[in-house]
Amino acid sequence: MELNNLGVICINRKKNKEAADMFRKAIGLKADYVDPYYNMACLYSLSGNISKSLYYLKMAVSINNSVKNWAKNDKDLEGLRMSEIYKKIME
Repeated sequence: MELNNLGVICINRKKNKEAADMFRKAIGLKADYVDPYYNMACLYSLSGNISKSLYYLKMAVSINNSVKNWAKNDKDLEGLRMSEIYKKIME
């Protein structure tokens, strides 16, 4: 979905507010599309908002369990690895 891809571009350009807006719009158009949820988790992890990041990661996993495979080695989610909630999500 284009809005999700635009959000990823915004993350890469350090335009976090714009990225979050794109991901929210993508979620609003297709609530069961996993990518914007996962990318929101990455965005919030990178910006240090661990609780929001975990929320979106949990949502992504609930939509598509294979997200766990994405998250295992994703450097964007490095800030979550020590969290007990992260460990529970990844079980």
